[in-house]
Amino acid sequence: MKSSSTRDIDALGLDQRYRASPSAASNIVGHMHPDPNGGGWVNDRGLEPLIAYPTTITWPVSSVTDNLEPVRFLSVVTRHQAAECYYLYEQNGELKYDMGNKGNVPLLRQTSILSSGRKLPKPDDCGTQITTYGRFNLIVNGFDRMLKWWGRELYSAFGFIDPTPAPVIAPVATDYIQYRNSALDTPSTREGKRVYIEGGSTCIRFPPGSYYGLGVSTKSSRNRYDYKITFITDTGSESPLSASASVQWVVANETVPAGTGLRPARTDYTEGKYGVYISDLPVGPQGTVARRIWRTKNRLDGVSGAGEIYYLVDQIDNNSDTTYVDIIPDQDLNIEAPSVTDSISISSQWKYCATWNNSIWLGGGEQNPYGIIYSKPGLPEQFTAFNYFDVGLREGGAITALVPFYDVLLVFREKSIEIISVNNAGTYSISTLDANIGTTATNTIKLVAGIGIMFLSKDGVFAIAGSIRGGAVYQVKKMSEVIEKEMGRLSLSALPRATATYSEREKEYWVHYPVDGETENTRGSVYHTFNGQWSFRSGNGFYDDDSGMPYTCLATDPNGWIIIGLKPRIEADGSQRRGYPGYGLQVWSANRYSGYMLTNPVVEEGQVTYTITPVQKEFDYWESTWNDLGDDSKKKRILYVEVEVITSGDNTIELDWAIDWGYSYTSSGSQKPIRPETAGTTSSEPSYGTSGGNPAVWGTSVWSQTQVTRLRWDIGSGLCGQFKFRLKSNDMFQILSYQIEAVGSQNRPLNQNAASSRS
Repeated sequence: MKSSSTRDIDALGLDQRYRASPSAASNIVGHMHPDPNGGGWVNDRGLEPLIAYPTTITWPVSSVTDNLEPVRFLSVVTRHQAAECYYLYEQNGELKYDMGNKGNVPLLRQTSILSSGRKLPKPDDCGTQITTYGRFNLIVNGFDRMLKWWGRELYSAFGFIDPTPAPVIAPVATDYIQYRNSALDTPSTREGKRVYIEGGSTCIRFPPGSYYGLGVSTKSSRNRYDYKITFITDTGSESPLSASASVQWVVANETVPAGTGLRPARTDYTEGKYGVYISDLPVGPQGTVARRIWRTKNRLDGVSGAGEIYYLVDQIDNNSDTTYVDIIPDQDLNIEAPSVTDSISISSQWKYCATWNNSIWLGGGEQNPYGIIYSKPGLPEQFTAFNYFDVGLREGGAITALVPFYDVLLVFREKSIEIISVNNAGTYSISTLDANIGTTATNTIKLVAGIGIMFLSKDGVFAIAGSIRGGAVYQVKKMSEVIEKEMGRLSLSALPRATATYSEREKEYWVHYPVDGETENTRGSVYHTFNGQWSFRSGNGFYDDDSGMPYTCLATDPNGWIIIGLKPRIEADGSQRRGYPGYGLQVWSANRYSGYMLTNPVVEEGQVTYTITPVQKEFDYWESTWNDLGDDSKKKRILYVEVEVITSGDNTIELDWAIDWGYSYTSSGSQKPIRPETAGTTSSEPSYGTSGGNPAVWGTSVWSQTQVTRLRWDIGSGLCGQFKFRLKSNDMFQILSYQIEAVGSQNRPLNQNAASSRS
């Protein structure tokens, strides 16, 4: 019987639907990605440490467990036009960073710890969040003190959490006087008596006609002044006004002690103006660069004097002086203090942060899951009493993220998405973008070039695109229709653990997530933006749960390299592929390994030394969809599969196949991706590290160009209606297309109600 062959079927991305195109794959697993140059799918990626490992590593025995805690937060921060690159991450409650510029010092980790004892996030907690405002980064997690980080070890608390302390003012003693003996009034024999100041009082007296000094100078006059202070931080923001501190005095009447024969040194010794001594000027928190002193004008007896309006007395341009003498007259005060609503204290329990429209935005958290506050423009730490939104009046659940997107701020909630926009007058308004789609996977929300914002939700991966300018509108589009079976495995209760990143270098949006009831990220999906196709990131793994890619955090550095945080573990069993995917941060690169293991522990004097061993990749594979060769009602025999590949030397590729929706695969053996006509001969392409065929000789052999070639695997199946195959290897291979050769049959599907089987 004459055989028939399919056309050349291009090897494309995933499609898990029942009636998928023959070009699609039903599964793509491991380190594979589409080749934007040669086409098809290639597995030339792997893991390597961000900072190179030595051959051995030594830890105190007591710190082994801590060093193997998972990375729970990861962000790449650059300063000075990427001259400084910080790989900021959180592990075991320690917020720390590795420097990307380690110079020529070999094996130097350059790890610095910014904060310890931080809250450890549970599976339903997205953990630490970060936003960049100008030259500093705001770091929040909804529990610990918010941090303002400027790079290196320069950091301080963000915002005004604690009330501004009031100054302490020394009492004014107007009855301080020095007497003199009228009988002995010569410079050489002068004797006298002094009334000393007691109780911390001061007497800084100016003549009645002096320009400087405070108060009404006449005898028996009452004077009162109230003081407040504020702090100015390194962001230019001003703290809330402190509580007031008052000082008051009465100009004393002249009284000469009877029978003493003494008389005052001056006849008008109590009349005059006075200076006010601030004996304890509060020092602000770290990050304070100046303090402002505010004062009322003379309130006299508190009824007939000036009102309770505060004016600027002076700005102290340091955070160290603790005393101050106020001699500024009332007529020089003309700058009024801000109102009590102009700057308020905020809480550290805000969970989410964003920078948008020249302000810092904070929202959500256990204390106020539906609230949003925003700072004054240009003053990122100064929040007013009325800069506030509350989304709790509309259904949608708690706030889960604040994300700037061009001319709007997206407010993600558990079950909805809202938009904050601003008009030409600077007035903000909030409206609903989608009342049915939201997310708890905060760390998967990323800006993707050419698409918009992509994010993972309980229903799959979605994208937000559009604008409100020029008549355009925002829209939410589902991106994961072809991988709905995969999305149905999501562990919804642990979805906040999911992580994602976008790399312009790789043209990929990565998202890793927990599945099948797990609470750690065990699998990942990748959307390849240049061709609009999907693949999976998973493997036969290091762990007994078959998770070969326990990626807890993802980020991208300025050069587009994907940075990976892991969940390491020591269970060094190479045969079972369980153990150690790497210590510290990793890079997705052209490395040939999928991780590193700690082996051969040697314990000596409280120290344990491990040998670091690279781990060969687990099998990567490209698996076709079920193919009925145009008619699933007719049975056929599969003769062979012909695959178009790119040559890659002495590596091997194995082909397995299955029929009629079965889960049992049959192997058709392995072949090398070199031209079949010359395979095993001296005419084949030279290959390094091989003993047969044409072994390459260093310095002599010419490295050949990669070529397109065809390999054939004989199948010889029985009669079947559906057929699929997969190519797998732990070496590098690249598939472009395939053909299936089959012999048709007139056999039709059986009638299930037939009396006897058909032969």
